[in-house]
Amino acid sequence: MTENSPFYLSNSSENEKELTNSENTETQTNTNTNTNTTSSLSESDFETNSDVSSLTTSESEQSSDYERGTVNCGEDRQITKARELVRGRLASEIVFPNKSKKPNYEAIFKHFKREGKLFKKDILKICKLARKTLKKEPNLLRIDSPVLIFGDLHGQFFDLVSIIEAVEPCKENQNHFLFLGDYVDRGNYATEIVLYLFALKISHPNACFLLRGKQF
Repeated sequence: MTENSPFYLSNSSENEKELTNSENTETQTNTNTNTNTTSSLSESDFETNSDVSSLTTSESEQSSDYERGTVNCGEDRQITKARELVRGRLASEIVFPNKSKKPNYEAIFKHFKREGKLFKKDILKICKLARKTLKKEPNLLRIDSPVLIFGDLHGQFFDLVSIIEAVEPCKENQNHFLFLGDYVDRGNYATEIVLYLFALKISHPNACFLLRGKQF
């Protein structure tokens, strides 16, 4: 059979027609598939927009609830009374009553709870007394039980307040406190934490123990 034979040409034409018909069928199938995909994407997009709309509505309702003060935060998180704040500094006669060498750590604690401050001379005196007390301790501490261990505080004074008020007070041979360090950084009350712990250490040197940590 040669390429010039009529039979060959006839078969060739039929093959071309079949190829053309199959290509048209594939093109039509792809078009239908794309159309279905587009319609399904549009529906899914519509559902997503609906979800976003409902989410935005719920957030706006919640914010309005906060403005009205009607949000239920749970009984354990409700604040029934705000603490009274002070603007002045605690008198030196209260920090060191009767010219004592031991600071009144309880009065300092209450004053710091109200976000009060101390005079510079009293701060320096507390730091000097704490330095003398800490220099007397060995590098290796031996602490008798019972002992309450405090982790990193990082300037969070009111976290410390919540713990101190929930446990027994620090006393020799009764309840020992061990602080693992990292008193400053991050929080806004690093100075208050250091001064209160120094005052506690000076008053109870054998019941309060302060480790250095990686960030004193």
